[in-house]
Amino acid sequence: MNDGPDGPREMQVKLDAPLRHLARSACVALLAVQVAGAWAWDEAIDGDLSNSGLAPTSLVFANGANFVAGTIGRPMTGAEVDRDYFTFTVPVGSLFTAINVLAPTAALGGGSFIALQSGPQVTVPFDTPSAAGLLGWTLYSADDIGGNLLPLMAVASFGSSGFEVPLGAGSYAVWIQETATGTASYNFDFTLTAVPEPATALLWAGGLLALAALRRRSA
Repeated sequence: MNDGPDGPREMQVKLDAPLRHLARSACVALLAVQVAGAWAWDEAIDGDLSNSGLAPTSLVFANGANFVAGTIGRPMTGAEVDRDYFTFTVPVGSLFTAINVLAPTAALGGGSFIALQSGPQVTVPFDTPSAAGLLGWTLYSADDIGGNLLPLMAVASFGSSGFEVPLGAGSYAVWIQETATGTASYNFDFTLTAVPEPATALLWAGGLLALAALRRRSA
């Protein structure tokens, strides 16, 4: 077969055009689901987060990145330990997919502590020897910058229940605390992702198949 106007190269271009259009449409749909990040709370601007798990600060999260930054500390003597507690709601139609660690997060000693509980409060006492009642917890430090803590917290440990990632719609409460003496800063991105509509999910699937077909043909 020749390689003229109706040869295999031109025929391949004609066949690939619908596949490229489908793949491009899938990429557009994927981007449309995501929303740019926004600051939910910055202690340097918005004030100190609550120091009580039973009365946590209520934050409003939206799809995309939700930035929360602050400081926690443990004084040498006398003053109360600075713990941060806040609550947020994942709306119906969204998923809680990540707690990304951002600069300039730092920690003292063996790492700072972050925990997650289902519901609008942290009812687990701060001096408990068990994590029973928590969904999950982990220690973090500057070494975790660029990583996602949620999968680490999902593993049941010392009595925590564990969970599947991503988490669905509902209320959640967060507890952040330094484990050593001194003051440490944190900067987190709590990421919510919209659940794709059925039509969009089908479009994504079709786009992925189109990309796979194009890749096989170009190999």
